[in-house]
Amino acid sequence: MLAAATNNASGNLVNVIVSILLAAGGFFAATATYLIRRRVTTGKVSTSDADVLWQQSQAMRDMLLKEKELAESQRDKMMEINGQILPMLESINRSLVDIFQVVRGKEWETKLDSSSDHKSR
Repeated sequence: MLAAATNNASGNLVNVIVSILLAAGGFFAATATYLIRRRVTTGKVSTSDADVLWQQSQAMRDMLLKEKELAESQRDKMMEINGQILPMLESINRSLVDIFQVVRGKEWETKLDSSSDHKSR
């Protein structure tokens, strides 16, 4: 009976050691596979659908960057044009005020002349 108990205990010990070694080996193999696979696929898209979507998104990004640059250059041109138009408008406005004052002055002279003509008669 003692021999049977010893055989049973050593059999259990062997089973425990084998189970631990299998679990550790499985964990090591899974970890090694993950690390190797991650290093190989870093920054790459491997499926065809994902690759197509990636290419489309890159094309859209490039297109939007070009549109942004175009919009910025158009904005800069408009700001330059507005910078030139404002002084021109101010000059036109001053000229109109001068013309108005000259015309207004002639009207007063005409009114004064006509009123002096009426008084002399």
